[in-house]
Amino acid sequence: MVIMAAKGRQQILATGKHQAGFTLLELMVIVTLIGLLSAAVIVNFSGEKEENPLTGSMATLKLQLRSLSDKAFIEQRWLGFLFTQHHYELMTFSSTQGWQKVPSFTPKTFPDALLVSLDSEGKPVRLAEESTIPQIQASPDGLLTPFKLSLSYLNETLELTDPYASAE
Repeated sequence: MVIMAAKGRQQILATGKHQAGFTLLELMVIVTLIGLLSAAVIVNFSGEKEENPLTGSMATLKLQLRSLSDKAFIEQRWLGFLFTQHHYELMTFSSTQGWQKVPSFTPKTFPDALLVSLDSEGKPVRLAEESTIPQIQASPDGLLTPFKLSLSYLNETLELTDPYASAE
């Protein structure tokens, strides 16, 4: 039994105590409002398209290389990315079959106007379509072969030497 107190609109429970806290309905309304507001913010931020394919491609590559290193460490096997001028794909090493493409990984294609160059262990690497050995490899301890990856678009170039560093 609930009795309304004369002061304000506080409810007094049958036990003689005042009601404390919020009702479930009030909490659900607040959570719904927060959800709607956060959805609106996310839509506004994600609605912006990058005009320059360079920054988006470099950010994707950094994430993919970090992922490659982590995956090699977790799975305790050799993994690598095979680069061509137009795309890159994931490969895994088997002692019986050598380097093989990972069928579950869809090759990532670079935007048309983007130029890619790669130095591995201090030497320029030819990005040929017929290559079968990945230029950037991750060992089972998660270490990557030394590399310098350059992406160029118009008059701008970004270089990546370590996926955990910032692109310059």
